[in-house]
Amino acid sequence: MGVVLGLLGAAVLVLVQVTVEPSGWGQASAVESVAGGEGEDETGRRVVRVLAGVGGEVGGGFGLVVDEQPVIGGTSAELLVVKVVDYTCRECRAVSGRLEELRGLAATQGLSVGGVVRPVEIGVIVVHTPLSHRCNPNFSSTPERYAEACELARLALAVFMAERSGQAAAGSFAGVHRWLMAESRTAAAARAEVETRIGGSVMERWVVHPWIEERLALGAALLERSYETDAEGRLPQLYLGDLLLIGRPTVEQMRERVEEVLGGGGAGAEAPR
Repeated sequence: MGVVLGLLGAAVLVLVQVTVEPSGWGQASAVESVAGGEGEDETGRRVVRVLAGVGGEVGGGFGLVVDEQPVIGGTSAELLVVKVVDYTCRECRAVSGRLEELRGLAATQGLSVGGVVRPVEIGVIVVHTPLSHRCNPNFSSTPERYAEACELARLALAVFMAERSGQAAAGSFAGVHRWLMAESRTAAAARAEVETRIGGSVMERWVVHPWIEERLALGAALLERSYETDAEGRLPQLYLGDLLLIGRPTVEQMRERVEEVLGGGGAGAEAPR
């Protein structure tokens, strides 16, 4: 399982949540150009690129092979969102709820794409970035509210691995992810929930798998790279095609940006205020 690098073209929506409760959170800000996109690797697999143009390094950044990622919804969805989260972050929970609302709206009521209202399937790739020095080298210490962030992420990823290997029912990761994002959870409660869903022996097998540490390292690397943007450590961040929208947009503001991306819009637009 890996991260693929290369220059990719078409627009993709990327949601990145990367730091801890900065002042001014909740305010929309300016839009920055940070090349992103979607394409294929050398074997024809779908790949989503994140932060491809940060620091003047167009073609750099991170490429995610879609069928190797924890995905909410279908991997063949018309639009893929990459959501980088911490289960102990209350802002992450708030924005995730709004994103789920948007996904439901897009599927049932449709979105305006090129002047035509039609259903749109939005899938969500989840990248875990615990805000704790225990598994994220971007931090030298951990506030108490993030103390169990690493364990919660490992438990969720263990469910994904169990599902991927056929040891858990389809949709198990999505169910656990939504449960963790619904409200603040303790690691003890999460372990009990995961054990109920996939069984204790399966959980213990996967929670220590080396791939999980690779995933946490990816999240930490995305966090480090995002500091080179105008976000300046604020969260959440919305990447729509080549644009980075900083702040806490409403569902309606998110919908408008998604419609711009699907309709071929993007660069040069201003952030909602």
